[in-house]
Amino acid sequence: MQHRSPIVLAVFTAVAGLSLVAGCSGDSLKESTPNSSSGTLGTPDYSFGPTTTFMPDCSSMPSPAALSTLAGIPLADGTVIATGTCEFRGLNDQSRVVTLGLLTDPVDQTNFHDLVASVGTTTPLGDATVPGAMLGPDSTVFALVNNAIYTVQTNVTDAPVADQIPTSVAILGAWLTP
Repeated sequence: MQHRSPIVLAVFTAVAGLSLVAGCSGDSLKESTPNSSSGTLGTPDYSFGPTTTFMPDCSSMPSPAALSTLAGIPLADGTVIATGTCEFRGLNDQSRVVTLGLLTDPVDQTNFHDLVASVGTTTPLGDATVPGAMLGPDSTVFALVNNAIYTVQTNVTDAPVADQIPTSVAILGAWLTP
C-alpha cells in the first residue's frame, strides 16, 4: 500500500494542474463587453439568498443586568451567535449560558419550525406568564408574538437543561412584558 502513495499523489497533482490550466484560459475574457460608453461600472447584482433576521448586536434583547437578576448569576454582554440569536455567558463561569432568539423573518421562522419538528414534538406550556408558549424537545421555551418567534434556553446551573425550564419561562415572560 505504501508504494501507491506517490502514484496517487502524482495523479492528483496532474489532475489539479490540468484543472487550473483549464480554469485560467483567457477564452472567457474575450466575451466580456464594456458596461457603458461613459466608462462607469454598473451596480453589481448581489444575490446572497433569502433575507434573514439580521442583528448587529444584542440590543433588542433584555439587558445583561435584567437577565442576571432572573438567571441568578452575573452575565456578560450578549454576543450574536447566529441568525437572530444572542448568547449571554456567565461572568464568573463561561459554561453558564442564557441563549435568546428573536426571529422576525418568515424564512427563519419556517426553518425554526422545521428544525423543531425534525427533532421531536413540542408541548404547550400552559403557563399564564407566557400565554401560548411552547416547549421544544431540547427544552427551549418559545412563543410566537407579534409576528416574531421569541426563544429562550437557560443553562445556568449544574442541573439538566430540562430542570431549568422555569428560569427560561421567567426570562421569556419578562422579555415580552412591556
